[in-house]
Amino acid sequence: MTDGVIYQAGWTLNDIAWAQFDPSKVNPALLAAVKAASLVEYNAPDYVAYLKRVYRGAPESTIHAIEHWGDEEIQHGLALGRWGELADPDFHFDSAFARFRALYRPSHFESGDGSVRGSRRGEMIARCVVESGTSSLYSAMRDGTDGSSTELSAAPSPVGPVAPSGGVEGAPPMASSSRRRSRAERRSAG
Repeated sequence: MTDGVIYQAGWTLNDIAWAQFDPSKVNPALLAAVKAASLVEYNAPDYVAYLKRVYRGAPESTIHAIEHWGDEEIQHGLALGRWGELADPDFHFDSAFARFRALYRPSHFESGDGSVRGSRRGEMIARCVVESGTSSLYSAMRDGTDGSSTELSAAPSPVGPVAPSGGVEGAPPMASSSRRRSRAERRSAG
């Protein structure tokens, strides 16, 4: 396998036509899935820290790829969180995420050097399965809409959200996964 960029984020939150969002078209079951996914995706920094411990001593390109993946996951969480807030005015992403973090603290995120799956190979297989499932979820979410509005425009497909520009090149990199941005920073940075 050669080193290099396999996927580079090609969209920002500003690429999404948020003003066209129509909350009246949102299915409540879809809304619940989007809210849950936003929290899991945005929690990427903990998972990145865990994976970096699992892959300690691996080539720097591997560690960089893990960090890049984490940045993409944060971006997905932000997009889904904004979608959830638009769909449900009573949903507040920041406070929901704070509750999520208080209740979800797996011990392997906190300490340990090895994979809870027994090996790096087992960890990679688990990641492939999870990412395949996530891609399937986003595809089902996209397919469950009529496509005539941006009712699901913020739900990432395997290559990012359905953005009006349709472009996938030249987006700036996301903020480092070592810190989460405040709501004001997220909104202004897009």
